[in-house]
Amino acid sequence: VVHHAVLHVLRDSKELRPEKFPLNFVSRFGWAPGARANLFPPNVGAFIPKQSKLALTVHYEANGEITVDDKTRIGFYLYSKKPTNIREEWTLLNEKITIPPRSANHVDRIEKVVPYDANVIAMNSHMHLRGRSSRIFIEKTDGSRDAIFELDPYLFSFQYTYEKEKPLKLKKGEKIICENTFDNSLLNKLNPN
Repeated sequence: VVHHAVLHVLRDSKELRPEKFPLNFVSRFGWAPGARANLFPPNVGAFIPKQSKLALTVHYEANGEITVDDKTRIGFYLYSKKPTNIREEWTLLNEKITIPPRSANHVDRIEKVVPYDANVIAMNSHMHLRGRSSRIFIEKTDGSRDAIFELDPYLFSFQYTYEKEKPLKLKKGEKIICENTFDNSLLNKLNPN
C-alpha cells in the first residue's frame, strides 16, 4: 500500500537519481497517511520554473495482502497571475543520523536560521518506525524560545500536516529548532531490527 508520495520540482533536471531528491528540489509537495489534499491558503502559490522536471517518489509498505491498484494522483490549480505569497518548503533533515542500539530516547536536534522574514502556514514531522516524539521551537534573536509544535506520541500510521489558524510570523535571523526523539529499543514494537 502507499505509505507516502512526494512530488519533487527538481532544481537540476539532469539529476533524476532518487538519492538526490531530498536536497535537489525547488519545491516539494507530499501526502502521507491521514493527510488531506494539500490546498494552499488564498493568494499563496508555489513557483515551478519553466522546463522543470517533476519527479514522483512513492514509498510503499507491505501490509500482508496482495495489492494491485495504486490510485495516487496529482492535480494542479494554476494562477492566471503571480500570487502575492510564494510557498516554500523548508526541510530540517539530518542525513547522517545515528541512533544508538537499544536507545529508547535518542534526541536528534536540527537547527535552521531563518534567511528572511517569512510566515509559517503549516508543519509536519516524518520519522518512520523509530519516531517517538517531535518538538519545534522558534528561538528569537534575544535568545528566548517559543514552542510552536509538539507531537507526542508520534504515530507512523498517521502523519498529518498541521496547518496554523493564522500564519506565524518569523523574522530574519531567528532560529527554527527541531528536536526529534527516537526509540530504537526492544520495547518499540514497530522497530524493524
